[in-house]
Amino acid sequence: MRRLFLFQLYTATRPSEARLAQWQEIDLQTGVWTIPEHKMKMEVEHTVTLSSPILKMIKELDTHPHSKENYIFKNSHNDKEYSENAINTMLKRLGYAKEELTPHGLRGTFSTILNDKLDEHDPSSDIIEACLAHSIGNKTARSYNHTQYDKQKAKLLEYWGNLLGDII
Repeated sequence: MRRLFLFQLYTATRPSEARLAQWQEIDLQTGVWTIPEHKMKMEVEHTVTLSSPILKMIKELDTHPHSKENYIFKNSHNDKEYSENAINTMLKRLGYAKEELTPHGLRGTFSTILNDKLDEHDPSSDIIEACLAHSIGNKTARSYNHTQYDKQKAKLLEYWGNLLGDII
């Protein structure tokens, strides 16, 4: 469960996206996780370039036998995906009140810290929003600009991974 928590922290994804990540969505050669549209809140496919620490962790997990269709993070008690409340329960056991820290709140932490450090990294606040799979710009702007900002997101997520350090 610790690895699931760290995976979500480093990737800035929603709890359900991290919890339901499957091996078939991860390309270990390119280090890209492609989350299918049916798993996304906005129902648009989202790509996450995995930072060096997360890619290393995923490759370590990949040594265990599994089907490419299986969930990456499984509950050891029943070999199924973790429940929606698993990380909340872990945080509660660690002494965090729900008002202090929640899995979804990690996304706010990601945004706050990186927006505060805009002068230290090249990507703009738009790229932070793209990492969070948020829409950028108004409807008219989005009708003209269809980029996914993959290179910029990769750069920012690597910066984020380095900023967090090797806590894995």
